[in-house]
Amino acid sequence: MGRQIGFRLTVVDLEVLDERLQSHDGVVLVQPQPTPDLVISPTQETVRSSWPVGEFSLQFFARREDIPAVFTHHVPTQDQWLVSQTRSPVVEFFLMEDHRTSGAVAGGRFYFSTTFTDGTSITLVKHRAEFVRWADSLLSWARRTWTKGDDGVYLSPSAARV
Repeated sequence: MGRQIGFRLTVVDLEVLDERLQSHDGVVLVQPQPTPDLVISPTQETVRSSWPVGEFSLQFFARREDIPAVFTHHVPTQDQWLVSQTRSPVVEFFLMEDHRTSGAVAGGRFYFSTTFTDGTSITLVKHRAEFVRWADSLLSWARRTWTKGDDGVYLSPSAARV
């Protein structure tokens, strides 16, 4: 099981998003890497470095205290270690350029799993309540502060003006 919202935003809104993330439990960005070691980076620097989006950008947000519980797995065909997002207490931050706006706006989603399999069976295990509350608060913040469009996608303030 998981929760998600779709959104559209511009680079202008990344600063506000970054402030929101940093003000809640020392949030850091967890990125896929060529080694199994997680790279923890300042949010603003990493999110801004993904703009313009190009084809797409996939990042993960996590609370600093949840980093030890983040799992990675190796993808041999890409020789990359990726975050196992269904097993890990992370929020996916996916961006894809909206070509209709010449790159001014990116569409994307916030997504997180509320349950996962423990790796040894098919039994579903719930993520820790603290993580779920934190992740829900991020989605709730977007719902409260961004405008819901006719298509059900949330528009950040500057994306709503484009």
